[in-house]
Amino acid sequence: MGISTDKPLTIAQYAALLGVHRGTVERWIQTGKMAELVIRLPSGRVRIKTNPDEPETSPPIRTGPSPF
Repeated sequence: MGISTDKPLTIAQYAALLGVHRGTVERWIQTGKMAELVIRLPSGRVRIKTNPDEPETSPPIRTGPSPF
C-alpha cells in the first residue's frame, strides 16, 4: 500500500516516501531547508506539503465578533 500524497504528510510518512530516516527530515526542518513545505499546526505538530504550490489546509482564524 502506497502513501497518499493528496494531503499534507507527517514527518514519518514523508521520510518513508523519500526513503530516508525520520531524523534526517527533522534535521532538514530545523535547519530551514524545508521551510516552504512545513505546516505547523496549532497543536505544535508538523505536516509537510508534498506540493509547494498548494495552499495550507488549516482553517482560517476568525478575528471578528462572535456570530453567537
